[in-house]
Amino acid sequence: MMAPMRVTILASGSGGNATLVSAGGSRVLVDAGVGRALLERRMRAALGEVVDVDGIVVTHPHGDHASKTRELAGHFGCPVFLTEASHRRLELPDVRRRRFGYNAPFDVGAIRVEPMPVPHDAPNVALVLAHAGARVGIATDLGSVPRKLATHFAGCQAVLIESNHDPGLLAAGPYPDFLKKRVASRTGHLSNAQAAHLCARLGRETREIVLMHLSETNNSPMLAMAQARHALRGRRVKLRCAHQDSALDLSVKRAPGARLRPSEAQLALPF
Repeated sequence: MMAPMRVTILASGSGGNATLVSAGGSRVLVDAGVGRALLERRMRAALGEVVDVDGIVVTHPHGDHASKTRELAGHFGCPVFLTEASHRRLELPDVRRRRFGYNAPFDVGAIRVEPMPVPHDAPNVALVLAHAGARVGIATDLGSVPRKLATHFAGCQAVLIESNHDPGLLAAGPYPDFLKKRVASRTGHLSNAQAAHLCARLGRETREIVLMHLSETNNSPMLAMAQARHALRGRRVKLRCAHQDSALDLSVKRAPGARLRPSEAQLALPF
């Protein structure tokens, strides 16, 4: 029986982001916003050991997602996958780089990566990572939800969605006005209500949702979870929040009887 895909959220928030996806003997690190020492501590806490990484996929060039790319790529000796726009904005000397198009799937070992552009104030992509019928969607740092995003996540058993802020807390909070406008803009970050609306549009195959990138100043897990639960209206979905200060581990399994997509069929073969 095929082993499930393992998704380990090592850090999520404005202080730094990194998510490890393991399947088919391959490991992909999505974003590199935390340094080696912290990354290894979180790996030990969640996995019981420090593991190697076959590739780093950078969603966009903001520091909390990409500031440690060079350090981690050098440590793991692995290539970095990024868009041309991110490549132009990041200085990565002595790092092997692999550029990908906004809508062009690519492989990191046995894991298929399917990107899609999303609106943010830096060029950004949402991702689906797939292997042998197991699929996880990741979308953080977007100010509005593209009409096709729910379709992009079709077939995903787990989805990781930004639920950054509560508009009331943001408006009354300590941020300067320009930053409040940036966060709330169509190229800023998703509110709890926007994230909840996306949750409601996900297919019935999605059985687990993790709310990501919660603001420590303008949100709370209780508020984010309450809105998402209301939108899901009693659907049997496991709902959790990721955190800045601890790791979260989940297993993503192919649904019984689910057919492989043509793009995944070859990747499902044993190596």
